[in-house]
Amino acid sequence: MSMPTTQSLSPAREAETIAPRKAGAQRLWLSCVAFLIAAMILVGGATRLTDSGLSITEWQPIVGAIPPLSDADWQEAFDSYKKIPEYSLVNQDMDLEGFKSIYWWEWAHRFLGRFIGIVFFVPFVGFWLAGYIPKSLFPRLLGLFVLGGLQGALGWYMVKSGLVDRVDVSQYRLAAHFGVAVLIFGYTIWLILGLRDGGRDGAPKARSKRPRSPRVWCSRWSTCNSLRALLSPASTATRLQYLAADERRIHSGRVGRGGALVSQPVREPAHGSIRSPHARLCGCRGNRAPGVV
Repeated sequence: MSMPTTQSLSPAREAETIAPRKAGAQRLWLSCVAFLIAAMILVGGATRLTDSGLSITEWQPIVGAIPPLSDADWQEAFDSYKKIPEYSLVNQDMDLEGFKSIYWWEWAHRFLGRFIGIVFFVPFVGFWLAGYIPKSLFPRLLGLFVLGGLQGALGWYMVKSGLVDRVDVSQYRLAAHFGVAVLIFGYTIWLILGLRDGGRDGAPKARSKRPRSPRVWCSRWSTCNSLRALLSPASTATRLQYLAADERRIHSGRVGRGGALVSQPVREPAHGSIRSPHARLCGCRGNRAPGVV
């Protein structure tokens, strides 16, 4: 009986290995996706910092890609914004021009999400039809696309929490939304690294001396920033409580509208319960985490 030769095994090995040209094309594609995801995270941070996240009060995945084009459309969008607590309790002095400035931030954030979906899906279908994607890599890429769709739904779930009985979104939903964004970004980078030098089926081609270090770093970074998303609202709530206490002392118990807001049940986590694990996880000394005031 003749033993199988190296030549007889080569077709199976070739089927498992992505050709360098194909791997390079997919790396370029996923690198563009990763760049757009990073840009979307930055725009999302700017949207958060400018308090623009509640300016669009409806979720319209298709029609919402078109911004208001006429004065009547702008007025209709502004009237919808006037119905939520953020306008009546915080921005009651805002005019239409001021509304436009926060609207464009939220619209750009959502538009980037739609654009990323197109940039991912169209080449994905093209590579699949051309036979560039091996069988083991296909479910990973499909899972990445599904994660992106779920992230969009999670974003609306977060925004929805700030449309009734609140002047801001839930910090828990915010942390989940941000955490999934970091997860998607890290997973995309992992796929790119797996395709380097024509890696086999999108998995890392060779083990290094510290094979798990990049994954451990990404996990710590993701968890650390998710905790920071929880910590920021907690810090804000604590400061509002201090301000309310000072106002009570100054005005002999007469608290204005701002004090009435913080006198409501505060559903914020204990400040120390988040700060302590956040500091330990991020390798900080003491109870102070980098970038946290």
